Amino acid sequence: MKKLLLFVVIILAFTASQSQSLFQYAYGTDPINSESFTHSPDAFYLWQDVTMPVFGSYLYKVDLNGSLLWKKEVNFSTAIGIFKIHYHNNNLYLTGGHQNLGYKNFFAKLDTAGNILWTTEISYGDININTRILPLGGGGFLTAGHRDYIGSQSAYNFDITLSRFDDSGNLVWAKAIGNSSYEFTCNAAVLTTNDDLITAGNYGFRTPPSYDPMIARFDSSGNLLWMKYYEDTTGFFTKFYPTDMVATSDGNFVLTGFSENTNFNNDPQIIKINGNGDILWAKRLYQISWQEYGLDIMENSQGFILVAGNYQLGTSKGNFFVTLDQAGNMVGSIGFNGTAGELNSFYDPHGGHLAELPGFGYAYGTTLMHTVPNAQQCIITGDYIGTFSCTGAVLAYPFTIQNATWVPTSFTSLPASSGGITGTPVTFTSSVNTGSQADICQFVGADELTTVSISKNIYPNPVIDELKLKWDNLPGIYSISIINATGRLVYLEKSVEINSAFKINTAGLTSGIYNLRISGENKVMNQKFIKAQP
Repeated sequence: MKKLLLFVVIILAFTASQSQSLFQYAYGTDPINSESFTHSPDAFYLWQDVTMPVFGSYLYKVDLNGSLLWKKEVNFSTAIGIFKIHYHNNNLYLTGGHQNLGYKNFFAKLDTAGNILWTTEISYGDININTRILPLGGGGFLTAGHRDYIGSQSAYNFDITLSRFDDSGNLVWAKAIGNSSYEFTCNAAVLTTNDDLITAGNYGFRTPPSYDPMIARFDSSGNLLWMKYYEDTTGFFTKFYPTDMVATSDGNFVLTGFSENTNFNNDPQIIKINGNGDILWAKRLYQISWQEYGLDIMENSQGFILVAGNYQLGTSKGNFFVTLDQAGNMVGSIGFNGTAGELNSFYDPHGGHLAELPGFGYAYGTTLMHTVPNAQQCIITGDYIGTFSCTGAVLAYPFTIQNATWVPTSFTSLPASSGGITGTPVTFTSSVNTGSQADICQFVGADELTTVSISKNIYPNPVIDELKLKWDNLPGIYSISIINATGRLVYLEKSVEINSAFKINTAGLTSGIYNLRISGENKVMNQKFIKAQP
């Protein structure tokens, strides 16, 4: 009880204070086809697959203050599928799919400067989507996912795929688990203390679409120990897509996802299970008529469960964050408007985009729907999710929580097959590319902003030491920012009263082209200027 009260006090204290230094930035080329997120103790890493204007895959490194450090292009043939990035022992590990004389998957190791150290290419016989990278306690890695496989009857079926690699990227073994009658996917996976693997995904049929949540446990050699699917005994939920799962400090596991009900609404679900797949509790979060999707889950350093996802009603989109205790009681929830994480599907699981950095706070990787249908990847950070630097962007999110009625039903063991799965070392390249970055505070409520030209109100241009702003007819409180040619924020001053003349010291800026942005009073003003040599 004392721990819970302390946490509530912390939340209230941070929520009441807007003095915390936080950021929300957008990065990358839009539209993004798929994106992934990870972090080290001192940086964030974003990986993006884009399809327009050309196919490409890009890796970004961002410091904890939101400044873009570098952007690199990972060069290979036409990209497909979903990508995952994972930080481990001061290195980055990537997995993803591409098409080059057939569908292939790869597993790669990079250093934190974005240089590729090794890459192994794997053929699973058809399109494979790796959804998790899991470092093993005794060394090496597991990747988990599913393939969309054409079987002997020329019918597509999803199979779970598991692969093990040594520390040098050599394929130790790979297996596909499934049969010709049902669909089986792996949308999330987590290791137990003895390196067994527990996966969460779906079981069901593609036509007509009918999927139930499914949990399976495998030993460290990829042998199936048990598999269970979960039925809703009330008949209210017609589909359920798990998206993320984590181990909890009490030795159990908790997963999230979203279900579709008979009213065609999507609702976040949170389910806690033990190591045998038995349900300890199951909760449904909802608002009537809203579409809400549970996408990411974690346990924080205080022992509470955090769930993140997105919501929409018509053109209104955003992300929500919910805190629960270990018994499934809701501690609190908030929303963040103007953003919307990618909508998940049977093919495209999310997960792993919510993190806590001790001493820093929380970070969430999502997408910014600033110009529908385009979306840029962005990071939302909070000291204790509840305080954000974009004023007016945070809102109370009044979830209703109720018990759900999922009942586990055991499966018989499925055959495991490794036929036709091969691993071969290959070489990909990475090259430095110019980056892009924009403060998403400018996009929150963008439809309500009026763009104003200020070219006649800044001088001199070019400037050396001091840029002057003249606001005879536009008094008010504004935020002022300067962004350099690579997209990095180099100057920020909030809540500035501009009522006559205002001066900005530019002596510390290097020579080049900059963008001055002033926002407030329901106006947004942009103007480029040149910093000249003294």
